[in-house]
Amino acid sequence: ATRWLEHYREFWDARLDALEALLVGTRGRQP
Repeated sequence: ATRWLEHYREFWDARLDALEALLVGTRGRQP
């Protein structure tokens, strides 16, 4: 279960990073 949870978190971390980058890019805002 622990390995699955780690993989799940890594997967969503990447998804959220991509989503955040997309939203930031759409707004034209830079970090």
